[in-house]
Amino acid sequence: FDAVIDILSPFMHSEVLRILKKKGVFIKVSPTSLYLKEIRDLYGFKEYEKEEEVLENLKKHFKNVQKVCLTQEFFKKRRF
Repeated sequence: FDAVIDILSPFMHSEVLRILKKKGVFIKVSPTSLYLKEIRDLYGFKEYEKEEEVLENLKKHFKNVQKVCLTQEFFKKRRF
């Protein structure tokens, strides 16, 4: 494949490498500490803590790892 996308799930690097073309691109979507922040805050859950662990694992198995953070706020706080 020219590209493989993994969204919010574990992956096996050996399988990604097996199906990815030599010059292919692997895109891994993973949470940051802000993942589901509003819901976590509402219910008193701790923040997501594995962001760096995921990044370090990617760096072990792939070259040219780049981190790009994208955020979207879905619920605006109401002002009364």
